[in-house]
Amino acid sequence: METSHLIAQILSLIYVVTGIGMLFNAGRYTKMMSDLLSNDGFLFFGGVSALVTGYLIITFGPNAWTPNFEGLITLIGWIALLKGLFLIIQPKAILSVAGFWLQYLQMGGGVVLVLGLLLGYYGFAM
Repeated sequence: METSHLIAQILSLIYVVTGIGMLFNAGRYTKMMSDLLSNDGFLFFGGVSALVTGYLIITFGPNAWTPNFEGLITLIGWIALLKGLFLIIQPKAILSVAGFWLQYLQMGGGVVLVLGLLLGYYGFAM
């Protein structure tokens, strides 16, 4: 199995489950995100996690800017890496973006679910 397919499968499982949770338990996710965003320790840990995840995706993934699922995985890796850097260095910059997604949580859940299904198709079916 190619590394790209493995990464797509892992991301798919995380995104599909999270997207469904966001759609059906919006109140719980809103409270959880509000609690998370108000805790500096969690923000730092989230930054380190995103930084490491992004680095691993970029290093061991396709890291190819192509118009297919490998390009999507590369984009996700770079977004995770940059998110991690910002959460560690300047967490307030991320908080404004997070505030937007809290207002439109169910729309965000739909986007996450569709992205997960798309990655699942590429990871499991292709």
